[in-house]
Amino acid sequence: MMLIDVSFPEIALRQSIEETSWFKAKNFRLGNNLFGLRTRRGYLKFNHWTQSVKAYRRLQQKHLSKTTKTYTCGYKFVKDMKYARNKRYVKNLRRINLSRLKINHDSLLLQRNNGSEFQL
Repeated sequence: MMLIDVSFPEIALRQSIEETSWFKAKNFRLGNNLFGLRTRRGYLKFNHWTQSVKAYRRLQQKHLSKTTKTYTCGYKFVKDMKYARNKRYVKNLRRINLSRLKINHDSLLLQRNNGSEFQL
């Protein structure tokens, strides 16, 4: 398994769930884009979902390099990053129920409401 060291990994996981509507969104299914990353031309596409995690990590590092703040709260970090235009974004992240996920050392397994499972 590849380890990609992101800041606030639980928040990043919540963001990927929010941005992909529990891994069902078209941007994820067709473009491996876990975080809704985009440019002025549209959503970015990646060959593998791990590439979107690396791109997200670079975005985090870019923000951290521009500030003197030390973050202890991931939600505050996301808000200060101005990651999303939606003013309720952080509130939405907090509401995500992570108990629907099954995580082991080799993969991330999502259990959907209907009992079906999806593996990353």
